[in-house]
Amino acid sequence: EPRISPQGDRVAFTRPDAQIGNRDIWTIDIARGFAARLTLDPANDWHAVWAPDGKQMAFGSDRGAPEAKPYIKRSLDPIGEEVRLANTETSPTDWSRDGQWIATGSDTITIVPASGDRPSFRFLSQPFRQGGARFSPDGRWLAYVSNETGKFEVFVRPFTGGPAAAE
Repeated sequence: EPRISPQGDRVAFTRPDAQIGNRDIWTIDIARGFAARLTLDPANDWHAVWAPDGKQMAFGSDRGAPEAKPYIKRSLDPIGEEVRLANTETSPTDWSRDGQWIATGSDTITIVPASGDRPSFRFLSQPFRQGGARFSPDGRWLAYVSNETGKFEVFVRPFTGGPAAAE
């Protein structure tokens, strides 16, 4: 699950702890080859997603439950604040380049505001599995994987800051 930072100078990845076996988020400085642990909680942390400015990170964790819960690490300091993203129960898959939205989900895509008091929303209301959502660089499109044709394929739909329009 490696993710290159927006500036291209670091990579976030998941590494198991050799002593207790849980997974944590680590980063590596590409130029120096220096790796540093970012999350310290005894629960499993994974699916790191960089904020567009490279100063924050969203990630999934099984803290308090077997299902993944999304969190935002407000700084890249291991003891920095970690805030639970409300109104969604799945790991993040992408953060829009304008910094406003975080896509989550492996069975159903939920779009969560990165800050503020706007509500989260389900992107598609279909009985099919959808996940792996990624925003286009201009934020106007959302690419995702779905089995709506009977096999998993990549789909692209307009993203307007609300649920997708019915076809």
